[in-house]
Amino acid sequence: MSADAGPPPPLRLAYLTLPPRSPAINVVRTRLQAAGSTGHPQEYSGFLDVVKQTYTREGWRGFYKGLTVNLAKVIPAVSISYVVRRLLPRRALVSSLPPCGLH
Repeated sequence: MSADAGPPPPLRLAYLTLPPRSPAINVVRTRLQAAGSTGHPQEYSGFLDVVKQTYTREGWRGFYKGLTVNLAKVIPAVSISYVVRRLLPRRALVSSLPPCGLH
């Protein structure tokens, strides 16, 4: 496969079918943001370049790096939010808000 051919067809299909909040999209976004910074000398020409280079170097596992750590952070936070919203009566939340000054 030549360098100008773009990603292989299965990779193109995956790119088009990934949900917006998937871990793979987060990895690609993070790599684009960190590119060229200290400790991340890798340069990318765009979104598809990140996808292609990640797949070439690390395979599909590369798109799920950090997933365990992220879940360890998100699951407790979401659980706490859910429990607090379910246990507190709605009127307690509304009555604790400061007055807005509108009548």
